[in-house]
Amino acid sequence: MDVPKHWIGNSLTELNLRRKLGLNIIAIKNSGSVNVVPEPEEHFRENDVIVVVGRQSTIIEYIQE
Repeated sequence: MDVPKHWIGNSLTELNLRRKLGLNIIAIKNSGSVNVVPEPEEHFRENDVIVVVGRQSTIIEYIQE
């Protein structure tokens, strides 16, 4: 899925998705490269595509904020 616009510029640590929502980002794709083990300090960028694992209802609800 495309990275939600309100995540851009924030890191995995700042968003704290695993602890707050039970969501895990397992891969980030940008400019043709895929990072399958994103570091906690990695910041989301415009045009990132992410692989998220978690409850579908949580994913849908959170990305629509």
